[in-house]
Amino acid sequence: LPQSEFMRAFVALLLVGAAGGFQTRMRRTPVSMCQLLGMNCNVPTDFTFSFQGFAARGGETDIHSDGWGVAFYEGRGVRQFVDNLPSCRSPIAAVLKEYPIKTLNMLAHIRKATCGAQVLENVHPFQRELWGRPWTFAHNGDLPFCRASATADDRDAVEHPGERATYMPIGDTDSEIAFCMLLNRLQARFETMPSKAELYDEVLAWATALTREDESEEVLAAGEGIAEEDMADAVVPSDGNEESVEVASDSPILNFLLSNGEILVAGCWPGRRPGSKVFNGLWYLIRESPFATAKLVDVDLEIDFASCTTPTDRVAVIATVPITGNENWTRMRRGDLLFFEDGQVHRREDL
Repeated sequence: LPQSEFMRAFVALLLVGAAGGFQTRMRRTPVSMCQLLGMNCNVPTDFTFSFQGFAARGGETDIHSDGWGVAFYEGRGVRQFVDNLPSCRSPIAAVLKEYPIKTLNMLAHIRKATCGAQVLENVHPFQRELWGRPWTFAHNGDLPFCRASATADDRDAVEHPGERATYMPIGDTDSEIAFCMLLNRLQARFETMPSKAELYDEVLAWATALTREDESEEVLAAGEGIAEEDMADAVVPSDGNEESVEVASDSPILNFLLSNGEILVAGCWPGRRPGSKVFNGLWYLIRESPFATAKLVDVDLEIDFASCTTPTDRVAVIATVPITGNENWTRMRRGDLLFFEDGQVHRREDL
């Protein structure tokens, strides 16, 4: 949309939303805690369909009522909207559900606060500039080592991984601290944008450090990394059902989305707290030809993608919980680190 037209529509929808004019027929889904949604495409694609269902989980079909945010790229630029209102009744979210803005990379987050106050500076995605590009990051889970309540020595190890920190958190979430630690690590190792293989290795080393409970402080302070097979070396029950495994209340859970506008990175270190029915992980699907009809889980809405795509279109969608009920989603395994580019999924050996 032209900027003037978009702004007129934006203001109009704000007024309608403030008056309580947004209503949708919803279904309940049994999930709680923060959730993530990401999209990576080979051609500019709008995310209104996926966002319709995802936004409903922000206080309507689920309890993620502590804020929401979305970041989507246009070339080297990024548009970002955040709000500490629930997404199900946020006028800003209503605008995005109505207007098909197209992008190659998008990440969104709905928040159930477990660390940090319910204020705007704690709403994901977080954004910083590195090597002349805007980087965005959103996290689902819990990182005890990065909590603002950690000791001063622990915080120093996270925020200053062997170097003077350029990136510092604005809010008080463990997620933003972890994001700043990653950027400090990358800046210390590369003067310019590294290759995708090099980037993969550094992101993996950062994620491994945060999930290695026995030596996190030493690894972070030294800036050392762990081999990919070490991160993926997780205990999985014989039936292959990771959701049946509980993790200790002070163990890390690290599911995240990261983008620089060229690629979308997804990392999965899931878990379920003792006594909880909620398993925090990630799923993805590759939507490509032959296209079919997709039906949302949370909203009474479906779309026939065959009627609005070309045979060469390809879209990858990543979510904490599948947003459609009739498509073939793939669950990421514990320790997975995936790069999405042009709607395709890549592991380390593909880069």
